[in-house]
Amino acid sequence: MTDIKVGDSKNSVIVGGSVSNSTVSVNVQNSDMKIFDDLQNALAEIDDENTRKSLEVAIEQMKGSVGTPTFATHYKNFMSIASDHVTVLSPFISNLAQLLV
Repeated sequence: MTDIKVGDSKNSVIVGGSVSNSTVSVNVQNSDMKIFDDLQNALAEIDDENTRKSLEVAIEQMKGSVGTPTFATHYKNFMSIASDHVTVLSPFISNLAQLLV
């Protein structure tokens, strides 16, 4: 389960402009998280070191934000960097898209 924090209150949710302190749960299976290790391993096939390092950072950002609203932003960043290397990374794209909240 991932805790979501809004302001100073853990597990707060903004509903219709007001803040509710109800509990919010996002279930992410360990098997879903394995994709990030698989992605990191696939980066070895990318020759350009700068691109590889940028993708490593983007993958870590996605991994750290699974189940949060910021995952979509990190996913979009990853996709913009990965677009030139789609042949290496395409096997992972559909599984990553399933993690979008």
